[in-house]
Amino acid sequence: MHSRSSRIFTLALSLAMSFAALLPLSRASHAQGRLDLSQLKVASEAQSITQTHDGTSIFFKKAAALGKKDNLTAVQQIGGARRLLEAVVGVAPDGANAWEFLARSDQDGMTITHYGYLTHISDLPDESLFSNPGIRTEVTARFTFSATTKLTARHLLGNIIATAAMGRLTIYFNHAPGADFTIPASFANGQPIATFSVRFQNILNVQSPDSGVSIAVADLTQRQAHSFTLDGRNLRLGQHALRARLFATGQGTRTQVDPPKSSFLLGGNITVTKP
Repeated sequence: MHSRSSRIFTLALSLAMSFAALLPLSRASHAQGRLDLSQLKVASEAQSITQTHDGTSIFFKKAAALGKKDNLTAVQQIGGARRLLEAVVGVAPDGANAWEFLARSDQDGMTITHYGYLTHISDLPDESLFSNPGIRTEVTARFTFSATTKLTARHLLGNIIATAAMGRLTIYFNHAPGADFTIPASFANGQPIATFSVRFQNILNVQSPDSGVSIAVADLTQRQAHSFTLDGRNLRLGQHALRARLFATGQGTRTQVDPPKSSFLLGGNITVTKP
């Protein structure tokens, strides 16, 4: 983690050296629908910024003068510099677990609702994922998720039922945890920090008329990644266009035959297939 953070700050230093010191930009021009370029001033002297990381003072010096240029480009550059100062977590290399989780899935007809919480994120201490490290349950979980998928296929062979479903998954960071498995919507509270498109395949090995062993896999493609702050650090979970593979297993229970209703208690993990 230390080498990754060092690379992030080295990149930030290189980028910062090419930026001029900027005075605050004016409010958006209502007539042009953009920031007023006339308020973008060039500083005559270099501006110094001090950042502290792992107890080490890192000195950034903006030594160049910014000539007149499109203000949107300037805003994009500043945003890029800020992103470089955010550590990316949850992107484990070489097939290692990037995340681990516990979850429940509820089927109601053709719709399945998934919700749960993360128990491990690579690059973060496990205890930091809970507001009370001594009680590691959904009630204290800082990272929760919720997803809704629609069944697109169902196949039957003997006592094996294979289904496929597609949808969207969102991960939330909770400053004040308090999820409850009896209230599925409680897992969608908090700050959205990552969204994914997903395609699930579930294989159910029926053991009795109303229960079976479930194995689920899913392909995830990350669509958004938003910054959040944990223990004073600016972080991002994953990154845009990241692709990952989910594996989960657990118990499935049918509660109604027609229309079908069932629930699944699952544990699993996610590995990154393309950062």
